Amino acid sequence: MIVGAGFAFIIGAFGVSHYFGTVPIVGWLKLELPSASSGEDDDTGKPKRIADSSRFPVGVGDWGVAESPLRPAGKAIFGDAYLDVVADGSFVDKGKQVRIIQISGNRIVVREIEETAN
Repeated sequence: MIVGAGFAFIIGAFGVSHYFGTVPIVGWLKLELPSASSGEDDDTGKPKRIADSSRFPVGVGDWGVAESPLRPAGKAIFGDAYLDVVADGSFVDKGKQVRIIQISGNRIVVREIEETAN
């Protein structure tokens, strides 16, 4: 009895997986493959990574002021924009100047600007 149920389950699972996209009720769950015009690189076939420069109003090299202690994450202000940032390595106290050294996805990495005596 149990062996027969197991065989029935395997056959049913194969049928559902094979015809899953054609069943009207569950067809909307199927993921579509990307088309050729969806931004693939012609040489490698890998998708192109397009930087979204409009995501943040800042760029690498911009400087601002830490609005909260960065231990290692916190907030910093760059012009009129308050942004969540992560300190690179050491803690940064509130009010210290920081410079953006990396933007990766939605993560902004900053480093404290060392004051030099001239």
